[in-house]
Amino acid sequence: MTDKDRLLKIIKLCKNSDSKSQFELYNLTYNRAMGIVTRYMTNKQDAEDVLAESYYKIFKKIDIYNEKKDFYNWFHRIIVNTAIDYIRKHKKINFSEKEVTDVSYLCKATDNKDMDYCKYMEAIQQLSPRYRMVFNLYVIDGYKHKEIAKILKIKEGTSKSNLTKAKRKLKEIFTKLKYFDE
Repeated sequence: MTDKDRLLKIIKLCKNSDSKSQFELYNLTYNRAMGIVTRYMTNKQDAEDVLAESYYKIFKKIDIYNEKKDFYNWFHRIIVNTAIDYIRKHKKINFSEKEVTDVSYLCKATDNKDMDYCKYMEAIQQLSPRYRMVFNLYVIDGYKHKEIAKILKIKEGTSKSNLTKAKRKLKEIFTKLKYFDE
């Protein structure tokens, strides 16, 4: 049985509210989900709250998932939207530069690849919430500026400007931390 066939079988059982299959889907997708959530959240507790809410929505809406489409795209979008909704509900998305996140709970690096990931995550988390959100949506999640503007209720030009400023700030962070030379 291929991984895709296994996944579709698990999803079919989840649609029948099979708790064992829900747990299996959770275990199968947890690392991917946590990776998405931590790019948006500023601390472990918020990340866990968004993750729990995301899985609640996934299991509640799994009946509407179209098995002819890629599950992970559907899954990803639910998690990103849940993270954005959480930020809107609990915090203001502002231009504050003061909020820096401790991502040490994610980064128990065992090799250079893991260490690079940790460095990038730490740098991204140093962006202001607005810049981090636009950077994540555009660069990592592949949204267009028009979509970002709609999601964040800002102008398309503001999205572009925030992305430029985020990239500039990341370059500054990487240079300061000597990840690369200027």
